[in-house]
Amino acid sequence: MAVAFLNGTSSVGKTTLARAIQEESATPLLYWGIDALFATGPAKWGGGRDGPLSRDGLFYD
Repeated sequence: MAVAFLNGTSSVGKTTLARAIQEESATPLLYWGIDALFATGPAKWGGGRDGPLSRDGLFYD
């Protein structure tokens, strides 16, 4: 198993690169954005947004 972490500022092409890698790969690869990961958390604990308990739970700046 391999993990590729693409880091960069907004609108630099991270998603485009990830999808291009998926298309060219001989093996199936998953693309999972950090927004989708944080959105799986309960809303009151942040859930990727500014919930009432987000600073005690799930948040990112």
